[in-house]
Amino acid sequence: MNRRMEKITVLSLSFMLTTTFSVTPLLPLMQKAFPAYSTDQVEMLVSIPSFCMMLMILGSNWIYRFASEKFWITQGLILLSVAGVVPVFVESYPVIFASRAFLGIGLGLVNGRAVSMISERFEGREKVTLLGYRASIEVAGNILMTLVVGRLLLIRWNLAFCIYGFGVVILVLYLRFLPEEPKGIEARSAEKTEQKQKNHPSRSLSGKEVVTLLRLVVTAGFMILVNSVISLRVPSFVLERGIGNESDSSIVLSILMVASIVAGVLFGQMRDLWKQKLEAVGLIGLGLSLLLIVSSHSLLVLTVGAALSGFFYMIPLTCCLNGVSEELPIELVSLTTSLVLVGCNLAASTSPLILKLIAWFDGHTETPYLVFAGISFVGAVVSSIQK
Repeated sequence: MNRRMEKITVLSLSFMLTTTFSVTPLLPLMQKAFPAYSTDQVEMLVSIPSFCMMLMILGSNWIYRFASEKFWITQGLILLSVAGVVPVFVESYPVIFASRAFLGIGLGLVNGRAVSMISERFEGREKVTLLGYRASIEVAGNILMTLVVGRLLLIRWNLAFCIYGFGVVILVLYLRFLPEEPKGIEARSAEKTEQKQKNHPSRSLSGKEVVTLLRLVVTAGFMILVNSVISLRVPSFVLERGIGNESDSSIVLSILMVASIVAGVLFGQMRDLWKQKLEAVGLIGLGLSLLLIVSSHSLLVLTVGAALSGFFYMIPLTCCLNGVSEELPIELVSLTTSLVLVGCNLAASTSPLILKLIAWFDGHTETPYLVFAGISFVGAVVSSIQK
């Protein structure tokens, strides 16, 4: 029972990591609430947590030197829970802006460890399965919190920020069920890591390991970039081709997210089936699904293409997070995981700029999908050769 609750608790840490954008339905209402501020300034209330979270992920390995992991994760959960709900009680732009920044800091303290903790505490098939579940939990949290926001905003727009109070539930689980030190197999792994650190106190990445890390960062970032671009462009794609309206595009994107949850749940089984070739399979599937989106002239075909892209993008992404502990030194797993997550955040935040760059060469709506499909196929070939 305790072991099961430990797994549930570790997975729960990922539940709120992508909820910074769950409040995007509030943007029109926040614009009305703050008429003295520009649209860009109001939109900053949604994006500033991601920026602060990325900075905190970068600095987390340095910060964690001054206290235990449990201390900092506890502080992160308290910070996101308290700062997250401040807008419920205070309708002031500067105060809400500051609270959203502190929300990002709290999420940043938790983010990297939510992934690396799985690699440090679990091994083998169990670790691979939990990494897949973790990815699904992250997406599910975003979906559920967005739905809750949609209901709460009907009562009062700032009441929707109550969703961050759920951090208290995660905090209770964390303090109650997660042991300070891993047990069993994980304890032996921890002892091995400690011994390595004694033998190599200033352990750093070798040249080959740096190349591996760069590959993982680029691949994971590319997956997030593709998913972000699909989310940004599907609404206009639907309207331009005259196959639906804004509501239809929302349904398409919802199905995409559900498909990615399914991929995360099935990741362990797919890894057993395809072994080291799974990443290449995911990249090929992603490339084909992007081509299906480009060729779609009906809402049904577009929905199928989007769903397949949601399913297949999750596979290489989870392979990268799993590869951090399998292909790189375990004693550096926190640092390397943080760097991969920073790459993901950078990809998400720069996706509009990437779209502008592609449009500078070719402004057709389908061009980004074709470019990304080509990159996916090339990536599949490279992955197959390397593995």
